Amino acid sequence: MKLGIRPTVDLIFKAIFGDERHANITRSFLNDILVEIGRPRAASLEILNPFRPGHFSGDKDIVLDVRAVDDRGREFQIEMQMRSFSGLPQRMLHNWASLYLATLAKGDPYAELRPLISIWILDCRLFPDAAWLHVFELRDEATKRVLHGDLTIVTIELEAWEALIGEATTGTFREGLGRWLQFLRGAQDIDPDSPPAEFTSVEFREALEIMATYTKRDARRDVYRRRFEFLATQASLELEAKQEGRAEGKAEAQAEAEAKAEAKAKAEAARSFKALGVAIDIIVQGTGLSREEVEAL
Repeated sequence: MKLGIRPTVDLIFKAIFGDERHANITRSFLNDILVEIGRPRAASLEILNPFRPGHFSGDKDIVLDVRAVDDRGREFQIEMQMRSFSGLPQRMLHNWASLYLATLAKGDPYAELRPLISIWILDCRLFPDAAWLHVFELRDEATKRVLHGDLTIVTIELEAWEALIGEATTGTFREGLGRWLQFLRGAQDIDPDSPPAEFTSVEFREALEIMATYTKRDARRDVYRRRFEFLATQASLELEAKQEGRAEGKAEAQAEAEAKAEAKAKAEAARSFKALGVAIDIIVQGTGLSREEVEAL
C-alpha cells in the first residue's frame, strides 16, 4: 500500500533526518550532498536539535530544520522549504549568520568560529535559471578568491531537478544524491513493503519505516494531517494576498494612466485655446488648469 504522505512536508522531513536514533540516514543524505558540491564527507555526525514528536502539535508556524556537527567540527543546517517568497534569500543569510554567531561563546577568539554549511531543499523554484543546484560562498568576483571558507549556502531545487531527469539515465540524476532527490519527490507513491530496487538500502528502508509510522498510528497521522493543512492554508493565504496585491496594483496603474490621459487632453485643449487668442481666465475656468500651468504651455 502506498504511503500517501510527502517527505517534503517539514514535519516528515524532520522526523526522517532529525532523529539521532537514525543519524545514519542523515549522514548518508548529507554525504551525498557534500560529494556533489566537492566537499569532504562526514565520517560521523551528531544531531544537535533532535526531533521529539510528542512536543509538536503540527499546526504552529515554527521552523523544523535539522542541525548537526561532524567529526571535522563543521556545523550543518538542513531545512526543507515548500514554498518560495520574496525574502527567502535574505532569510537564508539571516539564518546562516545567526547560527554562525552562536558557535562562538562570549570572550572566545574569532578563530574558534566553526564552518557552517547551510543546505536548503526547496520544493519550489527560487531562481529563474535552469540549474537545480547552487553553491554560494564569499568569493571575490575578479580573482575568485574566497574570503573565508566558513560560509557556504547550498540550494537544491527539486522542481528544477525533476525537470532535467527525464533526459538523464546515469550520473547524479539516478545515483548518489539523485536517489535522495527522487525519494523526496516521490516517496508518497512507494509501498514500504515492496520498495523499488533503488530504495532497498538500509537508509532508505529506515526512512520508509519512519514515514509509515505516520500512516499506522492515529496520533501521528493526525499531526501530519494538521501540519499539511496548516502549510496548505499558509500557502493559500499568501497566494490570495499576492493576487489581491496584483489586482490593487492594476487598479492603481489604470487610474494613473487615466489621470495622465486627462491631464494631457486638458493641456492640448488649453494650448489650442491660447493659439486662438482665448483669454487665460476663460481657459483656466474651462480646463481646470491653474493660471501658471496655462501660461507655461
